[in-house]
Amino acid sequence: MINGVLLSDLRFADDIALLAEKEIELQELVTDVAEISTKMGMCINTTKTETQALGKGANKLQIQVYEQQLTQVNKFIYLGGSISTDGTEEDVNRSVGLARGNFQAVE
Repeated sequence: MINGVLLSDLRFADDIALLAEKEIELQELVTDVAEISTKMGMCINTTKTETQALGKGANKLQIQVYEQQLTQVNKFIYLGGSISTDGTEEDVNRSVGLARGNFQAVE
């Protein structure tokens, strides 16, 4: 939420992270992006597109694009940050490790 507005997507270059509270809402967002992409002569690469459920009691998602089931992952890297199903400790550890490596490279 930014300035009281609930965000449904984050975009950077050709990367898009779609956000939804319910599986049906996520499917609708994915379908909308696929339809608009098709109208513009583009398509979603289903081998590079993944889903992730966050929070307690996260379920197996059944999200499809072009009648193909998308792979569900427990973690992925988005804009340099590690996003995992079970929290952010991994992201903190990854950031510390990257910073340590950069610092040692300067020495």
